Amino acid sequence: MDFSSLRWDRDLMDKTFSPGAMGQTLMKQYLWAQDMLGTFHNSDEEEVVPDGTNSPNSIGSPNFDPNNNIRSY
Repeated sequence: MDFSSLRWDRDLMDKTFSPGAMGQTLMKQYLWAQDMLGTFHNSDEEEVVPDGTNSPNSIGSPNFDPNNNIRSY
């Protein structure tokens, strides 16, 4: 199939800066980063709040420990 007809036609686009759209984009990125990078999860997909003592890594090592039941996704 040829999907080229589904692409945006940049010649027909209005190339003006919209502060509202930029603000919404930045807010979306901030909320995504806060959600994805702010917490850990265990293998049951339950949230594990990082308090400085829990980590998905091995103790004293930057390497991932698959046996400690904490994931960084």
